[in-house]
Amino acid sequence: INKEDPPVNIERVTTQGTEIIASADFDRVGGVIDIGGSVGYTFLHARNHDDSPEDSVNMGDFVQYLPEHQVTADLRLELKWGTSLTFWGRYYNGARIYVMAAAPEEFSPYSTAFFTTARLHDPVMLNLRIAHAFLDHFEVWITARNLLDDYEMDPFNPGMGRMFYFGMKAWW
Repeated sequence: INKEDPPVNIERVTTQGTEIIASADFDRVGGVIDIGGSVGYTFLHARNHDDSPEDSVNMGDFVQYLPEHQVTADLRLELKWGTSLTFWGRYYNGARIYVMAAAPEEFSPYSTAFFTTARLHDPVMLNLRIAHAFLDHFEVWITARNLLDDYEMDPFNPGMGRMFYFGMKAWW
């Protein structure tokens, strides 16, 4: 999926895949903690189909920036005295981008032969949130995003590094 512009001169895009999600919840483990979590895996097979002549504008078969493998997970721990910990994250693998393989000749028609694919970075993004509820109507929390200080798939838009958020919530 091109992040800025839609694909052009592509007859169709075929996307096939499968997704598997497993989750579990355990209440009052040891009488003091509730534990919940889930893990998901997604496989995507997406291809551009272009039957036009060699001078088409399509660079190749792959859909840019679309990872083939995606894993998501979360783990939630809630203690009976109001403290909770939440870990969550994602992992992407197999995304590609098109890069120039050779400089086109000045008067030659456009060709997919000028492009090749390059694998993008496979990021692991892990996050943590710790919260504590008190006085029946208040909660303080701290969240750490991108604990591993990894960067996103696209090297030209690497995303934010490690970030910390602090806050308080009140309700009636």
